[in-house]
Amino acid sequence: MTTSNNLDATTAPPLAHPGHAQNRQWWDEVTPVHARSEMYDVAGFLAGKPALDRLESDWLGEVAGRRVLHLQCHFGKSTIELARRGAAAVVGVDFSPVALATARDLAQKAGLADRVTFIESDVLLLDNVLHEQFDIIFTSYGVLGWLSDLYRWGEVVAKLLKPGGRFVIVEIHPTLMMLDWEDGKFTVKYGYFHCADGLELPPMPDYADNSYVPQAQTREWQWSPPMSFAV
Repeated sequence: MTTSNNLDATTAPPLAHPGHAQNRQWWDEVTPVHARSEMYDVAGFLAGKPALDRLESDWLGEVAGRRVLHLQCHFGKSTIELARRGAAAVVGVDFSPVALATARDLAQKAGLADRVTFIESDVLLLDNVLHEQFDIIFTSYGVLGWLSDLYRWGEVVAKLLKPGGRFVIVEIHPTLMMLDWEDGKFTVKYGYFHCADGLELPPMPDYADNSYVPQAQTREWQWSPPMSFAV
């Protein structure tokens, strides 16, 4: 499979919202931190440690022989894991060129570069550059808060999923996103309901390595959709 999608930062693909640009800058900055962090444990992964937890694995079910699309794949650990589990083809999508360069390198080290393709794209514009359909579309943990338009995202998923295919999302409950850690305790700091403009967050310790404080700021959106949205 080819892995030559949008590596040149001077021809970076368009973004669906101005806030996505500052978020991309944040992910570009933290990817090297994540790749060497204990939380992501790249060495363990390359030694055979699974990248998917039990909940993700149970919801995904059997992936062998199937075509899988992984949205917001970061630096590709879970994407490569899907190939390792026998998926016929796996496409990982992310808007961070730094994350995708790391993902391609990791796929090479794992010996699975021929089974995984990485595409640089804003997920809300993915159907402009990807015109295939997939048996399974997968995304997990900390993905919805980066989306400025949840309904547009749903349209993309619907367009790229084969009839009868499975969409698998494993996500954090939105209540958790209301909390902030201050003075040794959790406090309710953010709203539960959606704000169209999103919320610009100040620099704070990175979730994978608390000793590192990114300089880039993020703009995030709170989504608390009813279960009927998924249906």
